Amino acid sequence: MEAGLKRQLRSLVVAIALIVPAAILFTLALGEEHGALSVLVTAVGTTLIVGGPILAAEVMVIDAPAGQRLRRRPLWQFLTLRFGAWSLWILLGSLIANRFVWAAPLADPLAQADFWLSIAFSFAAGLTCIFLLTVDELLGPGVLVNLLRGRYHRPLTEERAVVFLDMKNSTGLAERLGPERFLDLLVRFVDLVSEEVRRAGGATYEYQGDGVILVWDGRRAGDLTPAAVMLRRLKARLQTQAGHYRADFGVAPDFRAALHVGPVVVSEIGDDKRAIVLVGDTMNTAARLEQAARDLGHDLICSADAARRIGPVLGVTVQALAPIALRGKAQPVAAAALVLA
Repeated sequence: MEAGLKRQLRSLVVAIALIVPAAILFTLALGEEHGALSVLVTAVGTTLIVGGPILAAEVMVIDAPAGQRLRRRPLWQFLTLRFGAWSLWILLGSLIANRFVWAAPLADPLAQADFWLSIAFSFAAGLTCIFLLTVDELLGPGVLVNLLRGRYHRPLTEERAVVFLDMKNSTGLAERLGPERFLDLLVRFVDLVSEEVRRAGGATYEYQGDGVILVWDGRRAGDLTPAAVMLRRLKARLQTQAGHYRADFGVAPDFRAALHVGPVVVSEIGDDKRAIVLVGDTMNTAARLEQAARDLGHDLICSADAARRIGPVLGVTVQALAPIALRGKAQPVAAAALVLA
């Protein structure tokens, strides 16, 4: 199972686990006179019937190709379509739950106050979920949870894998296309990068002009095979779509990237705009390796530490390089090139 899908399924389980207790309390608040088992079955059953398909769609469909097109619409359209679809299912799912789950099904649910109270609860839960999911998407995977937990209120040192990825010849492309057309090209390119990094279990840390910084946390930094696969897939997809890019922009974009792994200091920063930042030698070395890749004529480069964590990847050969003298580093850095077959 791909790392991105595992993360989505975990989100599904966590969301249901948070909603079920609220549904139980709501069922009790209605003053139901049934036994504890009936209340539990009603709350859990209704949550699964009403919320299960919605949450499953959120974590499994939104990242599918059709979902990606939806995500790229203006935010108000995305939220309106999203909540509209949720609203239709909340009503239908509640009717199904009333018929098959509730301890005392209502003969005419649309005429009963309790039914509409249940609908109101479902809408409130849905709006809360949409708000939290949207904020999480805007901040980046895991950032909202860590801010709420205060995990990085004081700096912590953690291991991270980092990719500095940069579009080739961006200055020339921007001059040739003009700023607006170049931005259109950059948006499409970054969308493709985002798809692949999510699929590989990583996350976008930061956008820097025509480049992107990608990260994998400590749980995944021990095996960087998915990161190497992501870079190979991204190269392949750009080649496959080169004709479409040329038809739309007259050029086909390409990229170079550097992969490194090591300790970083993670901390909250800012007051009016709060963020979680990564600093340290690992970040600096990854940035310098990406710059060195340009001088050495390699598209994909990694430190020797990262190379040791890459298993066999079809179509990728790890080729050792002579130690590289990097600006700001006292000692040369052992490195390797990732050569695509």
